[in-house]
Amino acid sequence: MTTSSYTYRCERVQSGLDSANWESLPKVELADSPTGERAALRTVVQCCRDSIALYFRFECQDDFVISSYTERDEPLYEQDVVEIFIDETGNGTRYMEIELSPNNVIFDAIVTNHNFTKPGGRLEVDTSWDMEGLQTSVTRDDNGAFHYQIVMPLDQFASVPAEGDSWRINFYRIDQEVSGVRHYSAWSPTYNPSFHAAERFGTLLFV
Repeated sequence: MTTSSYTYRCERVQSGLDSANWESLPKVELADSPTGERAALRTVVQCCRDSIALYFRFECQDDFVISSYTERDEPLYEQDVVEIFIDETGNGTRYMEIELSPNNVIFDAIVTNHNFTKPGGRLEVDTSWDMEGLQTSVTRDDNGAFHYQIVMPLDQFASVPAEGDSWRINFYRIDQEVSGVRHYSAWSPTYNPSFHAAERFGTLLFV
């Protein structure tokens, strides 16, 4: 599979969420990750930044929620969850994985992906790492859509991005139906069952 050509233009705002007019920021919609077709339920993602943090917003249609975990770094990916993978270097071998459940529970880890350079390799997921200062919230609107907001302090990254810099990134969602059928959505579809397809990460371009 070729490298993803998906690009999100991450705009700079004056001062975080208070002044960021989400309606004016670029929106991307997740697709069915294994096939690239339209997802079963709509998920819209946006991103922006100011001088101190990155801000992410997921808006998820949802008609059934399964979310029983209550502790940080429990396996949220076994139930409903949204996810962000961020690879600052773009080499595909080491990246952050941040997840948020409908109950506002966090999973954060550093992933070493040996599969990227050596097919049949393994993933090392270090959940002992916590992103300091990570802030999250989950609300539900009158139409039943869930709004996930994730704030990542820029001092938790190797460098503060300047205009024109770019990182590799992907946005994901897992949703389960009442029947038990699970749906896997992605901004840049992986075309396989795993989200850890680093060659399919899109580009976060800082503008």
